[in-house]
Amino acid sequence: MKRLRLALMGIVPALCVCLFLGARPAWADPSFVYVNGQTGSDIDPGTEAAPVKTFAKAKELLLASGGDTIYVTGAIQVSGGVEGWDLGGKALRRAASYHGELVHVGNGATLTLQDIVIDGASSDGATGRWSTGDGSGGSLVGVFGGSTLTVGEGAVLQGNDIESEGKWYPEGGGGIFANRSTVNVEGGSIRNNSAVLGGGIYGIYDSTINMSSGTIAGNRAVRGNSPGLPAGYGGSGGGICAANGTDVNLSGGTISGNSAFELGGGISMGTFYASEADSPVLTMTGGTITGNTAGSAGGGIYVQAGYSASGYAGTPTYAIAHITAGEVTDNSLTATGDGNNAFGGGGIYVNGYSREYTDFHNGELYLANVEVSGNSAATEGGGYAACPVSVTEVSLTNGATFYGNVTADGNARELYILASLAYGTHSGDPVYEISPSMLGGGAYRWVYDDGTEVPLDRLKGALSAADNESLSLSNDLVADNPDVQRALGLATVHITGNTSATRGGGIGSNGSVFIGKSVDTTEISVSKTWDDANDKNGIRPDSIRVELYRNGTYVGYQTIRADDGGNWSTTFANLPKADADGHEYVYTVKERPVEGYTTTIAGDASSGFAITNTVTTTPPTPPTTEEPPKPTTKPSRATVRKSPALPQTGDEAFPPIAFAGIALVLSTIGVVTRCRWSL
Repeated sequence: MKRLRLALMGIVPALCVCLFLGARPAWADPSFVYVNGQTGSDIDPGTEAAPVKTFAKAKELLLASGGDTIYVTGAIQVSGGVEGWDLGGKALRRAASYHGELVHVGNGATLTLQDIVIDGASSDGATGRWSTGDGSGGSLVGVFGGSTLTVGEGAVLQGNDIESEGKWYPEGGGGIFANRSTVNVEGGSIRNNSAVLGGGIYGIYDSTINMSSGTIAGNRAVRGNSPGLPAGYGGSGGGICAANGTDVNLSGGTISGNSAFELGGGISMGTFYASEADSPVLTMTGGTITGNTAGSAGGGIYVQAGYSASGYAGTPTYAIAHITAGEVTDNSLTATGDGNNAFGGGGIYVNGYSREYTDFHNGELYLANVEVSGNSAATEGGGYAACPVSVTEVSLTNGATFYGNVTADGNARELYILASLAYGTHSGDPVYEISPSMLGGGAYRWVYDDGTEVPLDRLKGALSAADNESLSLSNDLVADNPDVQRALGLATVHITGNTSATRGGGIGSNGSVFIGKSVDTTEISVSKTWDDANDKNGIRPDSIRVELYRNGTYVGYQTIRADDGGNWSTTFANLPKADADGHEYVYTVKERPVEGYTTTIAGDASSGFAITNTVTTTPPTPPTTEEPPKPTTKPSRATVRKSPALPQTGDEAFPPIAFAGIALVLSTIGVVTRCRWSL
């Protein structure tokens, strides 16, 4: 009996040891691991009730179990070190009951993601929620405090919808929220996320977003629902939203299929409000922005206005975009948002402010070597449309080629600029300077809506809002034109196939747009004299037209009229002195024929040309009336006929004849009158 009791005493401890050493409770699902970077512990089994704390431990348990998903119930912390995460394509996923960040990178840490899916589980109804005063808290990854996140090959950040809870500061960064930090997209994908600001990525306070490869696709910037703010305050930056000094550097990759309820379907440089700390700057040297949509402005890219140096922030905060290479194609302005969409910009939109408000400053867009073609607008400006406070410069070299853009009625197909007093703080007298030559030197030969050629001196100036002036320019260039082909061989930026439900299919602007760069220029003076005895014959025209040629190729014309002193002259200004290789151009002029005159031209481009018109038409000499020859013989009486006697005034024979004549005249007048009114 004593031996039996000893045996039982040995068995019970052994059973206890076996139970204690069990890897996890029997109810744990081995295909899932739970992690909570705030309350978890790496000595726990990784269950929902007892999650682990770190990514490394969660990965270890997942690989050991053969599972495929790590559920996050509290943000995994990466603080102050360097980490690389690779799950072999398996997923880190939001737990249904959790609404915060999945990953928080802070204190100068560096995190590189490869072959991992970070999923917000929006397909299962899970959502992120705003939790801090800067709009962060519900993103897949939050990057703070000078940290760096790299989304590398095989990394996918997807399916995260951040609820709009009507807070004063909108929710931002469906995929990534960056504050004073750096985000690198290098082969990975950020897709199908949503937030009020920055459906894919939201960067604020001097952050940097670099994209060299990979995709940002299918993300949405949704309408905010704060009762204390304008209806259209949100919905900015479907793919990327950059504000308050954040820089975006795009050298490769694709930003596609994103949407914004209001501004910037692909990229929004700024939000509904002016930035309050430094200018956000976009530098695009490559990559593709395609198939994105916006409801109010900038289907592909939106460039916001802001404060000037004298404004509220004490430093310039207006957005700036420099684009020297890449494609902005097939984006759309839908006019379905709440904001103003009058000059919407299917490809790009630049916002501005009246120059009367010195504390504010236009957004600025700089383009070089750009093709603007195949874009369409419902009204004016298939290629480009600018509103009253805009500044437009299409320069002489490294410039643009505008061709093949369309509008619904065929007017203002390429460029349209409007002056108006009807746009409140956006009213004004827009200034403009349009090159007569395209990229590569070919002549545009701009025409008005009625098909008449635009004089060269009408391609620079300012439009009057008081007179409601506008400038509409079109041309008849096609893709196989040799000059266009030469331009396309030089083009590195392509703004093509974009559409606007209002104006500005390719580019819409209320701000400042500079295309090309300034070069050394020259001016050519032309004077005109008349050798016609002070217009003795009265045939001198009121004006003449002088054509300009560069290396023998027609550039355009200007009209010369007499000034108040009777002098006839003009100056062809803003002409490039040399081509890109430094070879100086040879300029010549030619007068269009003037009826009744011959033309001689003296001088050259450096000293000026002098045109002399000499009259060739002389007054006609009145014909001489010759006396008829006198008959040599007197005619016989049989051949002499007496003229019938005309009735005298008051003669009885007069009334019937006179009335018959009057009736004939009146009937003739009636016929003429009816014909005239029937025209």
